[in-house]
Amino acid sequence: ERARYFRATSVWPLTEKFDSAAWLSNFSEDEKRFAIQLLNNFLYFNKPLTESLFRASFQALSREISARHVCMSTAINKWDDFCRRMIVVRVVGENENDTDSGYLFARMARDKLGIPENQIVSPESALQKIRSGGSHNVIFVDDFSGTGNQFITTWFKPYKLGEKDNESFHSLDAAAKARCSFYYCPTVITEKGKKAIIEECLGVQVFSAYCLGEEYSVLNPDSYIWRDSFKADGPEFVRYISRRLGIPDTGGN
Repeated sequence: ERARYFRATSVWPLTEKFDSAAWLSNFSEDEKRFAIQLLNNFLYFNKPLTESLFRASFQALSREISARHVCMSTAINKWDDFCRRMIVVRVVGENENDTDSGYLFARMARDKLGIPENQIVSPESALQKIRSGGSHNVIFVDDFSGTGNQFITTWFKPYKLGEKDNESFHSLDAAAKARCSFYYCPTVITEKGKKAIIEECLGVQVFSAYCLGEEYSVLNPDSYIWRDSFKADGPEFVRYISRRLGIPDTGGN
């Protein structure tokens, strides 16, 4: 009944995209109570909700910029000036892929936030602009940041800007600090990921729609997911099933 209601109201996707009954059939009868508990805590973000989360991450940034000014007209002018000097950059991993989520969120910045296309650039183009001088507000966009590793990779990854020159955002940060500011705006980030980025990528400010603490982790016995009788065995169930599927614990790498 719950599954039918969630699909009817688009809280869950259609069955062909997410077949909860088929998923539950993967578990033995003894395991199903844990699987159902996980299913009860499953959240699905459709396209409009994802766009709202993305907008909210930018709003969190705008509140920070505007909060420095008491006068509303001054705050609006400062935000307009901030946007004129904005460069939006997608987050990439160690191996860039045409299906990376960064492309989707770069397009979303253009289509849903109205950011001009010439201000949405590749990491290489952003580095060229920074190195060429001028004052820039560099905003990295992303979907979800768990460990923070993907952004940290983007920050330190060297790009070939000339025949002999290799530059990264990290290497240019010190030289450009007086005239450039760096921001990371994922839709959702974990506290663990945010802490790692702040410690590893000095000078980067992080803004997101939501920041998830350890209480959201299925490996935490005190998670709100594992209430009452599930607290003792819930995390071990996830570890056991993961081992059975051949999914190793790599610490997020």
